[in-house]
Amino acid sequence: MVCIADIRLVRRGDVIFVPPMEPIAARLTASVFRALGYGAEVLAQTPETLAAGLACTSGGECLPCPATIGAMLTAIETRGLDPARVVFFMPSTCGPCRFGQYATLADMAFARRGWDGVRILAINSENSYGGLGTRGRMLLWHAVVVSDLMRKIALKHRPYEDEPGAVDRVTEEWTERAAEEIEKPAPDLAAALRGYAAAMDAVPRTPRPKPKIGLVGEIYVRNDPFTNNGVIRVVEELGGEVLASSIGEWVLFCNAVEGFRTWTSGSFRRGRLMQRLERAWFLSVERKYARVVRRLVADREEPDVLDVIAAGERYVPKEFHTETILTIGRALLFITRDKVDAIVNASPMFCMPGTISAALFARIEKEHGIPIISTFYDGSGDPNKTLAPYLHYLVERAETRAAAR
Repeated sequence: MVCIADIRLVRRGDVIFVPPMEPIAARLTASVFRALGYGAEVLAQTPETLAAGLACTSGGECLPCPATIGAMLTAIETRGLDPARVVFFMPSTCGPCRFGQYATLADMAFARRGWDGVRILAINSENSYGGLGTRGRMLLWHAVVVSDLMRKIALKHRPYEDEPGAVDRVTEEWTERAAEEIEKPAPDLAAALRGYAAAMDAVPRTPRPKPKIGLVGEIYVRNDPFTNNGVIRVVEELGGEVLASSIGEWVLFCNAVEGFRTWTSGSFRRGRLMQRLERAWFLSVERKYARVVRRLVADREEPDVLDVIAAGERYVPKEFHTETILTIGRALLFITRDKVDAIVNASPMFCMPGTISAALFARIEKEHGIPIISTFYDGSGDPNKTLAPYLHYLVERAETRAAAR
C-alpha cells in the first residue's frame, strides 16, 4: 500500500472511497471526484464496520480512526474489491494531533491483510490541500460551501416543521440534485442551492420558542451522525435548535495558518501574496453562495475565521495549530454574537484538542454564565444522555420567557 499526496497519481478506473464525515458534504465530495474523472463512493458506517476498525487498532486512537478504517476494510472484504484499484481518501495534517498518523495506521491494517495495492490519498493541510490540483480544490470548495449552507438551512427549519421528516425529504432530494449538478461540464450550483431554498420555503412550519445550542468540537465527530450518536437529532428531539460550526471553517483556518507561517519563511513576499489571493478567492465563493440564500441565513452567517482565531487567542496561542483555538473561538462567538443558550463540545475520546478545549470551557462557562457541555465519544454507551437535564431546563426557560412577552 502507498500513501499518495497528489490526485494525479490516482488512475482512471480506480474507485476513491470518501469517509462519511458529514452526510451532505461527503456526497458532494464524491461527486467532485467523479467530475474529475474518477470513480467515487461514500463509505458506509455501521456498528459492524466500527467493530472491524476497533479490531485492528489499539483502542487508544480517537474514534474517527477505527470508524473510517473499519468502513474501508469492510467495503473491500464484503464486496470483493481489487485492492489495487481502491483509493482511500484520508486528508492529513501535521502537528501535535495524532490525526496525521492515521494514514500510516491504515497502511499497517491493510498490509496485515496482504493488500499492498491499496493506496491512501492523503492530501495535506500544510499546503491547503494543494494535492487535489487547481480544478479539484476549486470544485471541492464550491461543494463544501454549498453543503454548509444547505446544512444551515436544514438545521434552521427542521425543529419547526409541521410534518416530521419533511425537511429531510427535501434535503435528500436536493442533495442528489446538487451532486448531479457538480458532475456536469459547467455546473451551476447556485441554481441548485436556489432550488433547495425555494423548496424549503414551501415546507410548512410553526415558530415556537426553542433554546439555541451552538455545536463545536473536533471536525469529524461533531459532523458525523454515526460517531456522535446523532447529537444534533438528540438536541432537536429534546426541544432545541442547533447552530453548528461549518466544515469550511477548517479550510479557511488552514489558509490562515499558511499566512502566519510566511512571516518566518524565506519566501515571505511570494508566500504572503499567494495566501492572500487564496483567502480572497475562498471568501468570494462564500459570498457568492451566501447571497443566493441570504434571506434564510442572514441571522447565522459565518464569522471571518480571523475573528474566530482572535477570539480563541484569548485562551490559546495561535501558534498552537490545532482545532482547540477554533473550538474555543467559535464557541465564544456563538455566545457573544449569536446569543446561543448553551454550547455542546463534541469530540472523540482521547482527542488532545478536545481535551484542552474541555478544560478551558470550565473557565469560559463561569465567565459567560451559560452551560457548556463537553461530550466525548468512543463508540460505546450514549454520551448524549448528559444533554437531557440541560435541555429540559433550557426549554422551560425559553417557554417561560416567550409567555412573559
